[in-house]
Amino acid sequence: MSHCLFVEDHADTRDGYAELLSFEGITVHIAASGEELWPLLAVDIPDAIVMDLHLPGTDGWMLIRELRAQEAWKRVPVLVVSACVREIDREQAFEAGCDAFLGKPCDPLDLVAELKRLIGSSPQAAERVTTAAVSAGATAGNSITSPSTV
Repeated sequence: MSHCLFVEDHADTRDGYAELLSFEGITVHIAASGEELWPLLAVDIPDAIVMDLHLPGTDGWMLIRELRAQEAWKRVPVLVVSACVREIDREQAFEAGCDAFLGKPCDPLDLVAELKRLIGSSPQAAERVTTAAVSAGATAGNSITSPSTV
């Protein structure tokens, strides 16, 4: 199962999107600020991160830069969902290292589609699928061939 980290300080927005994503089969861990983000990342690397830009404490732009500076997290896709929709805000988000941007309010189906697209390109998600396939093959007695051995 895919999972994402949702960083959003407005509880109604965070909870509504988290519920929607869980209905879509995505496990969601939530953080209301950058300070809550780091302990969650220390436990597990998500398949993607959904992040607002205006957050208490460290803003989303800086958090994305900090993520990109760390080897463990630099390849985790980041989807910005923000009410900061001026062109300069978008440009700065992409310069900081985000992979996709949706303006608030966004169509929930657009959020789901974009997040699934990013998760599909996530190295963490690919590793989870490979690990699950190897485990399933081992328990079923099947042999698993990796692409490098074909």
